[in-house]
Amino acid sequence: MITFLPDSEIDTEKWDACVRKSPSEFAYAYSWYLDISAPNWSGLILNDYEAVMPLTWDVKWGVKYIFRPTGVQQLGIFSPYPISGKLMNDFLTSIPSDFKYGEVYFNSYNHNHEFIEVERQTNLVLHLSQDYQQIKSNYNSRTKRNLKKGRSHQFSVFQSDSIDRLLVIFKENIGRSLSLRKDFFPVMKQLMYVARHKGMAEVWSVCDETNTVIAGFFILVNKNRKVFLFSATNQYAKETQAMTWLIDQFIQANANSNAIFDFEGSNLPGLRDFYAGFGAENEDYALHVFNRLPWPLNLLKR
Repeated sequence: MITFLPDSEIDTEKWDACVRKSPSEFAYAYSWYLDISAPNWSGLILNDYEAVMPLTWDVKWGVKYIFRPTGVQQLGIFSPYPISGKLMNDFLTSIPSDFKYGEVYFNSYNHNHEFIEVERQTNLVLHLSQDYQQIKSNYNSRTKRNLKKGRSHQFSVFQSDSIDRLLVIFKENIGRSLSLRKDFFPVMKQLMYVARHKGMAEVWSVCDETNTVIAGFFILVNKNRKVFLFSATNQYAKETQAMTWLIDQFIQANANSNAIFDFEGSNLPGLRDFYAGFGAENEDYALHVFNRLPWPLNLLKR
């Protein structure tokens, strides 16, 4: 039996144990992560936490809807047991009727979609089991050219840098031009600090010739997966290909391991091409949209 529970009634120890035992390496579904990222969340639970599915939701104009919150790419069903297409459909049909609209992002381990309609979403990952030279041989010509440009500068790597410094670089450069949720910066900051406190984080920065941080990224670590959760570059870093250089440094440090470098996207052609340039491969996941809005509101979400 599948039960719907608000977060306040969920046994978080059992919930997190189910997520941890799942073959999925995604950290997004842990209760602590959901508490930070989602303004509200509830859960669908199979029997005694044999499988769980988080529902992150909000209310607008009196309408409850399911959406993907800040800092989350994919959720879906987590279970140590195989997840059939029928079970996926059973979870979807168990979503309470007072949710009138929903964008449900299943994770890449939820791949049995025969009973539901889905839209494919792009994610790119790089398996780091080979040695560095083998991995580098799969870089495309543009990435190799950009890397050569980055190597022509006297850059240096700084690990365990300040999270606040990355946020400032992001805000001062691209942050103001993006259409972000109002909670983006406080949520991302708290997610990164808590993840680092839990030993689930790496912060990589690149310093220029004057020892000034010009770019960096935050890696969310869970099991073997290292997720490129947040990155920031200033104009000089863009001109000098500092980010390409820094990602290559990260790959060198993690080669010959069982790590999966998860670029966390992207459907955007520019970012997709940038990530693919390192030899990353598609690991698609699925979006299922349901619309129970009354007419004429349902027309607005078609």
